[in-house]
Amino acid sequence: MGYLQDRCPVMHRSCGLPLRAAVLSVAVLGLGWAAVYLLLFSPVGAGWVRALAGDSAVTASLRYVHGTLGVVLAALHALLLLGAVCESDALCDVYAWGMLACWAGALVGAGTLAGAAAVAARLAPAAALLTTALLTLLASIYGVVVVINYRLTMP
Repeated sequence: MGYLQDRCPVMHRSCGLPLRAAVLSVAVLGLGWAAVYLLLFSPVGAGWVRALAGDSAVTASLRYVHGTLGVVLAALHALLLLGAVCESDALCDVYAWGMLACWAGALVGAGTLAGAAAVAARLAPAAALLTTALLTLLASIYGVVVVINYRLTMP
């Protein structure tokens, strides 16, 4: 964790909240984010993905990427929730490093889906998807910065 701690900007509050409350908020919002990925894994969500990018082998395999990301994100945010309640620095570390893998998977999935949408001549949804993915990534990076700062304040 030393590498992330050394390069992390220092903060004492996040959005007007003390760090512990902010970490709890990050965990709850992250569980909602995981629910969106699990929705995309469902038959209804798979239909939305097919409508966006056409019916191809890429969209069929993306369903499993969404399901995997949903389960991993739910587990990481549940661990973060437990870590904030119990003040466990180890669980905060697991969250911070686990999110690095999730970022990579989310960007690859969003890029693949946007590429499939662009090939299917749906450029506006492809651009909207990439923009949403990048904004979500930035919000998630901010959440990890909050968690690292919370971990630094633990005794």
